[in-house]
Amino acid sequence: MEDALREEYYELTQSYTEDVLAMISKIEEFHFSNTSETRLLSEQLIKIGQELKDDYLLGFAYYYLAEAHFIENRHRDFNDNLIIGLEHQLRVDAYKLLAKSYNILGIVATYASNSSIAMDYYLMGLRYATQGNEHYMAGIIHSNMANVYRTVGEIEKAITY
Repeated sequence: MEDALREEYYELTQSYTEDVLAMISKIEEFHFSNTSETRLLSEQLIKIGQELKDDYLLGFAYYYLAEAHFIENRHRDFNDNLIIGLEHQLRVDAYKLLAKSYNILGIVATYASNSSIAMDYYLMGLRYATQGNEHYMAGIIHSNMANVYRTVGEIEKAITY
């Protein structure tokens, strides 16, 4: 795990063990390519987060568990876990996770051809990305917003994103 990332987690709580940090690192490294391992590690982190009563860890674990279900087209599990994750993320102002959560909700709304709801989610995600100085995440969200505009034929607006 990068030193800056490790510092971010230690700033949030001093109680993470090296094992927990290793699980976090593995999830972030393999979450797209190995959803079964992501689910397993996320479930372990949820148990640890519940024991520690750590909203950040729970928000993190539920987000990646939801994302794994999304990739596997398990939409009910995706929704259930993402909502639980959002509740924990909001309690601790986990801006990056909030931005990612609202972005993925925007993606789902885009796939469902609900452009106005998608834009609402993307704007919420952008708000959190901006609050947390998460420039990379803001760029991803802007790209997704441009895609919505492109899809509805508003090419000039799409170009501005």
